[in-house]
Amino acid sequence: ATGIEFGDNAVHVSGFLAEAAITNQQYGVLSGDLNGLDFPDLNGGVPLSSGQGASAPGAAIRRGRFEALRASDALGVNRILNEWSANPANGVEMDWVLTLPGQYTMLNLPRYAAALATGGAGVSTLSGAGRPRPDPRCPRVSTPAPPTSTPTRAAAECDYRDMPVELTFTAYNREAFKGQATSGTLVPGPQPPAVSVETYLPKVANVITFGGRRAALGVSDAEVSADPGQPYGWVSARLKSVDADVRVCDWDFANDSSTGFGAAAGEALQGALVCSPVTGAVPVIGFAAWSRRVAANPAASYGRIVEHSYERPRAPGTVFRDPLKGGGEGPEMVVLPTGSFQMGSPATEAGRDSDEGPVRTVTIGKRIAMGRYEVTFADYDRFVNAADYAEFVARFVAESDRTRPANDDAGWGRGGRPVINVNWNEARAYASWLSAQTGKAYRLPSEAEWEYAARAGTSTRYSWGDEIGVNRANCDGCGSEWDDTQTAPVGRFAANASGLFDMHGNVWEWVEDCWHDNYEGAPTDGSAWTTGCDGSVRAVARGGSWFTFPRFLRSANRIRNSPSSRRLSYGFRLVQDLNP
Repeated sequence: ATGIEFGDNAVHVSGFLAEAAITNQQYGVLSGDLNGLDFPDLNGGVPLSSGQGASAPGAAIRRGRFEALRASDALGVNRILNEWSANPANGVEMDWVLTLPGQYTMLNLPRYAAALATGGAGVSTLSGAGRPRPDPRCPRVSTPAPPTSTPTRAAAECDYRDMPVELTFTAYNREAFKGQATSGTLVPGPQPPAVSVETYLPKVANVITFGGRRAALGVSDAEVSADPGQPYGWVSARLKSVDADVRVCDWDFANDSSTGFGAAAGEALQGALVCSPVTGAVPVIGFAAWSRRVAANPAASYGRIVEHSYERPRAPGTVFRDPLKGGGEGPEMVVLPTGSFQMGSPATEAGRDSDEGPVRTVTIGKRIAMGRYEVTFADYDRFVNAADYAEFVARFVAESDRTRPANDDAGWGRGGRPVINVNWNEARAYASWLSAQTGKAYRLPSEAEWEYAARAGTSTRYSWGDEIGVNRANCDGCGSEWDDTQTAPVGRFAANASGLFDMHGNVWEWVEDCWHDNYEGAPTDGSAWTTGCDGSVRAVARGGSWFTFPRFLRSANRIRNSPSSRRLSYGFRLVQDLNP
């Protein structure tokens, strides 16, 4: 009658599971859960013949079918983007379906540990039959109550099975975007004011409706308010775990001392659980189901399933390259961890300059990725040879400075050597072009971001210690074959602890900040300091180069130069702003 038809094999996370599987369905070890869903691991319930250990034949099979769920990228969904509509005038009905496949593999670790302990909160001593007696202080509920003002869910204080999840929806009007989107990118349009709404997902599988309209699937577990000024558009949903104690756990076969588990025999669990925290992002799969009911012509009615677009934050240390719409790939990038550090050098540091202080605590709270290497000629030549090169250069480089040196590589070679003879303006032009090519936000790093990345958790003069050593970098006195002669191909020396190469030496690297004689009044949030510049406007560079002395390679060292200056010792690397 309506023309609605949904397939039964919609899989929207590629390779999530090789075949159908259900977790935690084999045995009910703890009472209070009649469905036997209370053994929190990814092996499909209590491990069969677990006492044989990980080296036994078939051990890999006994681990179950949840390898993808164990992987960090499967746990990393933090944003979903899809269409929405609450437009009855056009006969449209739409629901979102979100399934949290990890809910029954999640647990609140402190409560679970207490539940297994003799006399612990939530579960009393195990009986002879291997079944704990229920504790009336801890009611079991199939659907946990929404969170209270505190992270604790009062109605399910001892229920460690479920993972409460909050979604924050933001609606976008797809017709309000007036610019030109980069090919291959998704630009939902500007965010209208005051349309964000939060909702709580109570179940493993949730149907979300919009604007109080009749649901395409006939059910609703959560409703999202609709902005009457825009009856259709895009919705971005950010997910986070409500409970800071939630963990995803896996049975540790290697340390399992059980002789084999038999629920009927009441055998106790002797093995171990390996648990990892769920910090914000959660495992989720799902789709939007919508139908169009054409009253005047029912034969023209239709419906379909549209998969969600997912965003997963890359873990620190992840190396990636973004494809270019013109062909090829951008520079290799490394995801950096967030954190705080002491920026600058103490008065006792050998070789320090007065502009390196006062030392202050700076917090890098934004998620960024930094170039694994200095931008190479191979990277930069794609820009120079691009059809729109002149357009981007014109945005940043004064007309008198647009002619590049004919011998810009000094005869040392191109390809994998760091690009040189690029000024600060040209580096920013390349970042803008790369952003347009990839749909990502590339830019020069701030001074704080650069030093944080160069130090990589250290407080010494260099990321490897207080002495320059031998053949650790390329400089005048570093002991390398390129010392005081020419640039070295990138990546010829050991990376620092963040996985970044050539942060010390090879070429000076432009950063975004303008020059200040010291750090008095400097930002402490890692942002670039671009106001109140000292003297004439000057650009800042970091890291030293192939012909500078070792003291200039120190993590805290900084110099200034004209934004239009091109030199054989100047290059750059970029950062990319990542989604929260």
